[in-house]
Amino acid sequence: MLKNREKYEKLKPIDLKNFKTINKKKLTGISTETYGSKWFLLPKGKAIFKTFDDDYFPAIKQFRYINEILCCELAKMINVPCATYEPAYDNKNGKVIKGLVSYKVNSTHQKLMTAYDVSNYIQSSTLGEILDEIEEKTEDDGYVLDNDFEFDLFKLTVFDYLSMQQDRHLSNIHIIDDKKNNFRYLSPIIDNEMAFGVISIDKLMSCNFKVTVHSIVDDMNLMARSINSLCINNNHNYEDNINDLVKLAKTHKRYYEFLVNAVKNFDVKKAIQILQDKGIEIPNNYKNYLISLNKYIRKDFVRCIKQNKNLNNEIEL
Repeated sequence: MLKNREKYEKLKPIDLKNFKTINKKKLTGISTETYGSKWFLLPKGKAIFKTFDDDYFPAIKQFRYINEILCCELAKMINVPCATYEPAYDNKNGKVIKGLVSYKVNSTHQKLMTAYDVSNYIQSSTLGEILDEIEEKTEDDGYVLDNDFEFDLFKLTVFDYLSMQQDRHLSNIHIIDDKKNNFRYLSPIIDNEMAFGVISIDKLMSCNFKVTVHSIVDDMNLMARSINSLCINNNHNYEDNINDLVKLAKTHKRYYEFLVNAVKNFDVKKAIQILQDKGIEIPNNYKNYLISLNKYIRKDFVRCIKQNKNLNNEIEL
């Protein structure tokens, strides 16, 4: 049952009883009972309802819900397009299932796909190889790749490293085919529940190990080659890839300008306050962890920027 139901209902969440699904016997959607969550299609494909009631990551269920809506606020702060989410619940047979509703990011004449679908099914997660494969497949499919595609992919990567995303695999990068204009471009970000190192948190909590910022960063570094996240170099660890991103940014003026703005404005403490003002509860221990992690990662970016002496600008946090 939903905890703190009175406070939750003050948010005026959508009651899914008011929705009619296309198939009443079996809810269908982008994916059903996927690894770590369930997605259900809402009327006429206009929205999806996402729940967090599975048992894949038992120690972090409540954190995944928080991460999804927190990342929406953080994306706004650094001007990265992101699918919006709002609280919702499904009330069936007296059982209330808490979740989030997210509305479609594509228009009627646009098809939502994954990078896996439009990259010749490559296995790599490096920016350069992903871009090369997508460009090749886009040409083969008779589409034109948007001029900002590479820049948008860079922005997504910066966002993922600032938010310490652990689940940005190729099926978690979404592409929009604009059939009317024959363009293919990067979709607003979808699915950020595994941000802030929560897979590592689940592992540590399940083994009764203490969770600290340093333990999460160390774990990210140890499993860097196997973690599902975008990177510049597969042979580098997590913190090395932050330096790689900085080096890439300095080769393009607008990349660097975006990076500076992102590091300055990716403010988890401020985003948490926004959620709390809306009545969304965040456990104090997790809140303190998020703020500490954000401070650590931002400082790491600043350190890497200052190490690159050819950059004329400085960042102060």
